[in-house]
Amino acid sequence: MSNEPSFFGGLDILDGMPLRRAGTILYAIEGRTAQLVAQSRQALASYLTEKTAAEKEQAFLSAIAHGRDLPVQPTIQDIERFAPEWASLVPSDDRQRAALAKKFADKYRFRRQDVPAMRKALGLEISGVKQAYERLFQKPIDTIYASSISISEKIRWLTSRLANSLERMPPFWTAYSLTLTETVGGSVLALPIALAGVGPIPGLVLLFILGLVNILTILGIVEAITRNGNMRYGTAYFGRLVGDYLGKPGSIILVPALLILNITTLIAFYIGISISLADITRISPLLWSALLFLLAVYFLRRESLNATVASALVIGMIDILILIILSLLAFPQIQSVNLQYVSPLFKGGQLFNPKILELIFGVVLFAYFGHTSAGNAAKVVLRRDPGGSSLIWGNMMALVTAIALYSLWVIAVNGAIPSIVLINETGTALSPLAIKVGGVVPILGIIYVILAMGIGTIHMSYGLYYQVREVLPSNANKTTQFMVSITPILLLFMAVEWMLFTGRESFSWLLGVLGVILLPLLGGIFPMLMLAASRHKGDYTPKLSFGFLGNPLVLTIIYLFYLGSVFVYGIFIWSDPAQRFIAIGVGLVVLVVTYLVVRQGAFVSRVVIELKVETSDTSEQATLKIVDAGRPLAGTFRFVYANEERSANGVEIEIPAYRQLRNIFIEFPPVSSKEMKVWLHRITPDGNSEPISAALCVKDGGTEKAIQLDSNSNQVIMPLTFQFNGLEITLL
Repeated sequence: MSNEPSFFGGLDILDGMPLRRAGTILYAIEGRTAQLVAQSRQALASYLTEKTAAEKEQAFLSAIAHGRDLPVQPTIQDIERFAPEWASLVPSDDRQRAALAKKFADKYRFRRQDVPAMRKALGLEISGVKQAYERLFQKPIDTIYASSISISEKIRWLTSRLANSLERMPPFWTAYSLTLTETVGGSVLALPIALAGVGPIPGLVLLFILGLVNILTILGIVEAITRNGNMRYGTAYFGRLVGDYLGKPGSIILVPALLILNITTLIAFYIGISISLADITRISPLLWSALLFLLAVYFLRRESLNATVASALVIGMIDILILIILSLLAFPQIQSVNLQYVSPLFKGGQLFNPKILELIFGVVLFAYFGHTSAGNAAKVVLRRDPGGSSLIWGNMMALVTAIALYSLWVIAVNGAIPSIVLINETGTALSPLAIKVGGVVPILGIIYVILAMGIGTIHMSYGLYYQVREVLPSNANKTTQFMVSITPILLLFMAVEWMLFTGRESFSWLLGVLGVILLPLLGGIFPMLMLAASRHKGDYTPKLSFGFLGNPLVLTIIYLFYLGSVFVYGIFIWSDPAQRFIAIGVGLVVLVVTYLVVRQGAFVSRVVIELKVETSDTSEQATLKIVDAGRPLAGTFRFVYANEERSANGVEIEIPAYRQLRNIFIEFPPVSSKEMKVWLHRITPDGNSEPISAALCVKDGGTEKAIQLDSNSNQVIMPLTFQFNGLEITLL
């Protein structure tokens, strides 16, 4: 067996006596594990902005680099779970492995059967390590294992194995589960109320039609994400995606839209939770609202929700199971007269009563809205399935399942409860359902409200908190930062208390209005615009895409469907002057933004040249490829080393001996694209993208243009003329 030392961050950590050196290695392993734990806890933290996520990561790395206490102290369960990721830090020397095993045993307590991955990473089954341990410590290596552990430890090991199984599911099931559990949430409690105006059967038809349309739009956003490199690597979020494809006009409209969405949804959830719990427990909704606010303050003070993939899946699965059980409990109470109810088209001498459609469109769109969360699932799935097929199929099947679940729920609730009762409900559908069915319904209702909406209010509070904190000076006092950042949540809480006290609250009305004003933009228009842009300037070509989605006729129909719905509500359905003004204003803003997006070149084709270096602790693998207008393009590459040159042709080329490479010369055939993007980056073992410093020389006709890429920038976008005849990359 080799006795070569390993390296961690360029530092020889084997210098010294075995146990002392083992202590250094143990700290390195704990640091690597803690970093992975922190990243997993933020995997679905949609409240984090790109800047905030980067700051958290930098603070963590700084703590490790300076040997300070780790921001997250890993448990032995964490170390076992992430053993494959830290295994490369383990030295190959038998004595060092034996000493490291002793260090683990001194600090942690574990049974042999609980740590198979750790045993493999440390090589504890190798005879040389066993013999080295006996020579060093005069006892067999099996003495590091505990013969028994406490009940609480057994429970921790069981939950850890469950979490590991959930987070390592096949990519399709990960995408399917995350999308379904994030889509089916608190807004489903408003569906029976919104659809009561037209009746169950017409409501199911609308539910099905809008569900199909949302399948198309979520397929559009998922394909756009799959084609985008910034979403695939690093800490980019939905706002970065919009900026990459739609430019500054898209980003400018996105920020206030997401802010309003966050604020209004938070108010609606406060009202929905407070009224539902008050109806079930007979405790004042004012007190429930106050309790929610105090919980938000508590979690904001901690600055961590630990939102792992596993926790999100477990909570989402419980929500879905409760929804199905509630539906089945309501089925014996279904009455045919309730199912057959259809709102009359003639009322008060009008040919059609638009009032019955006031809530439907917005609430249904809200129930299907999971588009901004698609990036969270993408970060997890695309690392295991870069082609994106699992992500696309998983999202599509999740929406199909949501349509089925919502249909079951509407049939059960609207069939059991008369429409007139639901129409007059200001809270959620749980309150009349609990009165009608009784039994365990109130208990299940409390659990659903807490899990589906209560946790949602914490996430949305985080969103507002970090949006405010991001604009504050980074050197401001922490207490001051906290007090200022929490002010919007305090003001919203006071507004909810006032609405509850004066009787002006309405859960369904808020979701319905919000859905009409914002979700056509965020869940319909933006996804289709980004899909069209991504097919012209995407960084990658997905293995699966539906060609008809990019058809100009399909794009136009979906665009006009969503834009037209906003104007229809503003002109014909809503009667309140303020609502009309806002709806028409939003429609006009969308038209202006669309014009600016097109004018600034969102749909201009782009050639993307990507140099990607994937690193591990022992090797580097570099590839070079060209994508033109979203499709692979073959090029001619010449690699210059110290003593030789090599040439290659093709679509995606693996670069031999990258560490000795000095220059790269690239040529490709004439293209119709109007701009070129050069992207040079290194993928770390964590899956993040880091810049590669290089000097570019763009040869355009008889002129040459020099561009420098450093540690602050890993990509550049420039116009591409018909005179372009080559690119030289000099690695620095």
